[in-house]
Amino acid sequence: MMMDEERVWQRLQLSQAAQALDILGGAGVPCMLLKGAAGLAAGWLLPGERRLTDVDVLLPPAQLSEAVAVLVEHGWPSVFRTPSAPDARRHSQAMCSRWGFLLDLHWFALRHARWAGVDDILWQGAAPALLDGVEVLVPSAEDFLVHTIAHGVRRGSSGALWRQDVRTLLAGRAVNLNWARVIKTSENYRVSPLVARALEAVAEELPSKIPKDVCEDLRKLPLRWRDRVFLQLTTDRLDEAGFLQALVLVLDYLRTRPAPWLDMPGGFIDFLRDRWELRSRASVLGQIGAVAVWGLQSEVRRARERFQNWRGKNRGRV
Repeated sequence: MMMDEERVWQRLQLSQAAQALDILGGAGVPCMLLKGAAGLAAGWLLPGERRLTDVDVLLPPAQLSEAVAVLVEHGWPSVFRTPSAPDARRHSQAMCSRWGFLLDLHWFALRHARWAGVDDILWQGAAPALLDGVEVLVPSAEDFLVHTIAHGVRRGSSGALWRQDVRTLLAGRAVNLNWARVIKTSENYRVSPLVARALEAVAEELPSKIPKDVCEDLRKLPLRWRDRVFLQLTTDRLDEAGFLQALVLVLDYLRTRPAPWLDMPGGFIDFLRDRWELRSRASVLGQIGAVAVWGLQSEVRRARERFQNWRGKNRGRV
């Protein structure tokens, strides 16, 4: 449960976000709430229990620069580098009001699903809702479920509340999910293994809310090898070895480019330059060297720790 001070802060936070969305709507920029704010506006999540760090909003990629300019004009300066155009190397840009409230503008709904048209399915299924009296869009309940899981279960994600949100959504009496839509959206974002695993975990607590064949159908969906390996590395093994993180970058590049092999190696270097927000290709090479050294040091440290553990367990044995 949230304390009274937290409730007041959240009301102010949502009020500031609603003002920003009203400004964007008046400028002709459609906005869709994501994550916790979407669940609160739609009534799926409980205001007194769901904390918010920021308010996430999805915009049409073609109108990103316009949205940033409008918000800056009304007192929302960028916290980070303002992108001049929607960029497939990143997925969102944080803005901050003069009172310190964060609005995270997304031109892609998910960090690991960044290719042209990937979010069309969200816009097609969106429904109207009210945020502090301002009309906004929210994803369908099915799309909200998939997005919450896909964002939350990735290692290193800020979406640590995904399990709480999914449980609250499924336990709601007014929610009657179309599971065929859940499967379709999971396939669209290439995250079916993540959704299947998460639903299996939640089904242990809410067995009557999830049909038994849904997880099986999700696991049967076709998935390209690079998508499957990418998801495996970013949910299970990303912390095990420094070099695996380099492999994740390569797979991320391959997944989000229509013809990645035709752009190599220059396209990949540019991808890293923009991903790391560096100024030149030469800076990229220096960063790669630093990452390689860090990875080697990490491997040596892990090897030493494994050896010490082995020696400790076997000490005194003949």
